[in-house]
Amino acid sequence: MATTANGQLATAASTATGSGGTIDSTANTQGGVVTGVSAFASAPVDSTENDSTRSSAQNGTVQGFNGMSDNSYAFATEAPSAGFVSTTLGNNNNLNTALSGGTVFGEASQGAFMSSSASGLHEYNSTIAFTVNTTSLSGDLIAGLIGDQSFGTGFTSLDFNVVENGKQIFDQSFTTLSADNTFFTNHALDLGTFATGPGQVVDFNFDLTTNTAGNGFGDEFLLGTTGGAICFVPGTLIRTPREEVAVETLKRGDLLITTDGRTMPVSWIGRQTVSTVFGDP
Repeated sequence: MATTANGQLATAASTATGSGGTIDSTANTQGGVVTGVSAFASAPVDSTENDSTRSSAQNGTVQGFNGMSDNSYAFATEAPSAGFVSTTLGNNNNLNTALSGGTVFGEASQGAFMSSSASGLHEYNSTIAFTVNTTSLSGDLIAGLIGDQSFGTGFTSLDFNVVENGKQIFDQSFTTLSADNTFFTNHALDLGTFATGPGQVVDFNFDLTTNTAGNGFGDEFLLGTTGGAICFVPGTLIRTPREEVAVETLKRGDLLITTDGRTMPVSWIGRQTVSTVFGDP
């Protein structure tokens, strides 16, 4: 385990050979809106491969994918550099739509790779945990899934889930690489509203299993908020799976078509009256 303060780089790594057990590494740092970030990676130990894990946590600098360098890895960045965020949003229109008016305060990548010398069923796990002071933030929490990296046929199964303050708020399992590629590429995953205050913890959990040597998969994402809610005047037409309807007729639970083509339920509706006393005639 490695721990630093004020966003300084913390890196931890482990290697092992043997007939059983697991190995893991954990890195922690803290500072800023993200008051703490940790990265944890674990891999099984067996006699068919030299096993290794790697994790890092830091401020500003982004690590990205780790390829086939380690069997399991987890990298986390608080307050990724403005240049990286700008380039990423510019290259991913769905992320730009969701995050350009809000705040991006985190980036992470996690993945696993089964060595060519390994055999049998292997399970690899990693967790990225952000502790956030959300007092100054507004809007919805967004995991901006940037893209992925794969080797071989990827995996036998993969589970990706998000836990907020100990409660699971999202869970998705995959058995095909094509479905995984679609989900993790240019996808603004809306995780809904969040509690306000210091000490809000958001965990991203990655669980990959495979029995094929040379298989591997990794994902990379931004973490941020949308900013203030988008308001519509009465009469604005909103697209639903059946037809376009006036915004004022919607209610919680109704299904809408999002800007990136997904079908999502309405989770919140607010109303505000705006005075036009000082408006133009």
